[in-house]
Amino acid sequence: MAPYSWTRGILAAVLCTSVLASADGTPFFQALLQDEKACNLNRAFAGLWLGEDLAIANARLGEAFGEAMGEETTLTPESADAQFKWQMRTWTRIYYLFGRDDALFQGRLTSENRERIESLFWHYSVAKSSLDRARLDYVWFIQGSENHDMMDLGNAFLALQVIASNPAYSNRALPDGGLPSEHVAAWSKYFKRYCYERMRNGLFIEVASPTYGKYLIPELVNITDFSDDTDLRTVATNLLHLTWADWAIEQINGVRGGAKARCYQGDYSREGHADSWWQMGQYLLTKEDWTRTNISRHPIQGFILCLASSSYKLPAVTRKLALSTEARGEYAYVSRRP
Repeated sequence: MAPYSWTRGILAAVLCTSVLASADGTPFFQALLQDEKACNLNRAFAGLWLGEDLAIANARLGEAFGEAMGEETTLTPESADAQFKWQMRTWTRIYYLFGRDDALFQGRLTSENRERIESLFWHYSVAKSSLDRARLDYVWFIQGSENHDMMDLGNAFLALQVIASNPAYSNRALPDGGLPSEHVAAWSKYFKRYCYERMRNGLFIEVASPTYGKYLIPELVNITDFSDDTDLRTVATNLLHLTWADWAIEQINGVRGGAKARCYQGDYSREGHADSWWQMGQYLLTKEDWTRTNISRHPIQGFILCLASSSYKLPAVTRKLALSTEARGEYAYVSRRP
């Protein structure tokens, strides 16, 4: 089956169209920095992004690291997994934006915080990565659940990219005997196949989950922004484009209809505004209350931070489809699910 064969018309338009800028993230980060109910990790991110009082931002980041460690006194692969997994999208993004030698805002992290995160990346990679798991015939093997799988493996891949170029770690073998650079090469191939397979066969297993979209999409956004493999960045961007086109067609005013998977009784299912796809769409479409910070107060809620600091933007046709029900009549569209 040829790539993308499950769509007609719309896909060509999405992949060939211009890309519109989403909102400048600055107002969101300004509000987050002033939100005293927000956690140290997210307020540290806001301060680092804005470049305001970097000493306080770095101090908050150090406190956030200690809070994540909890009662653990030593960072190990086990503690990296147990204590940081749900926060890793934010720690990954902080390092790539503010700590890497080629970072967009290089030098905003203190050396102490930079070394802490590098150590976290090593231990997390030891916990999560193996060359066997990166085999191409495993791209539809889901460990735990789909969002957990992406959190585990996507963050390990980006962590490995950092340590593979760090002399303190680059020559250390992981438990399976492979060097970090070998793991990076394997995961680059894996995620390219992963993206192609999702586009060929109907996107994701957790179909439009109101709860779990916010734990899947930011991991893909991080790969799109930070993979060193330009081909992977391209195919991951196309997967995001297709995902948001699919969302745009099935929603009205941000509230999605159609079949969904992993929906829980309560607000997530009853209230469209509790749906994480609605929340992400508010930012990408620059709707009326996209700067609100109450959905970004907890350290595992880094999804809007990722979007607000990302180079990813919606294609113009996707924005048109999302905002105009009449525009949807201009395209023929066929979708399916795994």
